[in-house]
Amino acid sequence: MFPPPTFPSATPSAPPAPGVPATSDSLSRWSGELATRLPNHGLPGSFYNDPDLYQIDLEAIWYKEWVFAGHDAEILEAGEYITIQLGAYPIILIRGRDGEVRAFHNVCRHRGFKICDAPKGKVKRRLACPYHQWTYDINDGSLSFARDFNKEEGFSKEHYSLKPVALERAGGYMFINVAEEPRPFTEGGALDRYLAPFQLEKQAKVAHQTNHVLKGNWKMVWENNRQRTNACCKHASKPNTHRPNHNTTLAQPTAKLTGSPTTSSLSDFLPSFLSA
Repeated sequence: MFPPPTFPSATPSAPPAPGVPATSDSLSRWSGELATRLPNHGLPGSFYNDPDLYQIDLEAIWYKEWVFAGHDAEILEAGEYITIQLGAYPIILIRGRDGEVRAFHNVCRHRGFKICDAPKGKVKRRLACPYHQWTYDINDGSLSFARDFNKEEGFSKEHYSLKPVALERAGGYMFINVAEEPRPFTEGGALDRYLAPFQLEKQAKVAHQTNHVLKGNWKMVWENNRQRTNACCKHASKPNTHRPNHNTTLAQPTAKLTGSPTTSSLSDFLPSFLSA
């Protein structure tokens, strides 16, 4: 015999993101460094290697903006899922038996164990946590079974569904937002207009997938990606879509979020955040 289980809290929202709040001295120093940046030049070095400033990146950009998470074509059948890690948040995107795609925090409501560790897979009707076998319906994330709790007086399964994550789809692309109150997904209309004729959500197939782990700050990666001189120098064998005389700049810091069509840039956003 063992003592009756203790009920887990029914009130938490999304799993808390770890991080130490920036001090006023740090904010003042970063604001000063940003003010000295020359036009059309890269950001000061601390914006690429300061762990506290990276936490601000996560909380002020990645945890508030719509982020590209995958393609409809990756989960065409009921029960197919993909998982991603957005900073501190493990997320699962899964297609239900009703054909709809939904996103949830990939965290069991019992002990906070990650439910699906594989990058992709397929289940029949439910997701099962490997720790204590709590299971959740793929249609709405509702708790279907809780070992040792189902018959406990006062325990209500309705209070322990998986925590949802905001999800929007456009043109065969899927975007998520982990903010408690996500801003409207205003970019979807433009994507649909450009991509709807191709019917990517129905006709596209994933022929091959390669994952590259880049050991560097995300801003550096995207600044390099947007630098026009790469096309004519490093990738000279590719079609010359970027001309070197088209106002080439020095690592213009207008990096966009991964896969997101957001038009906000670091140079526009960070000064207002650091002064808050």
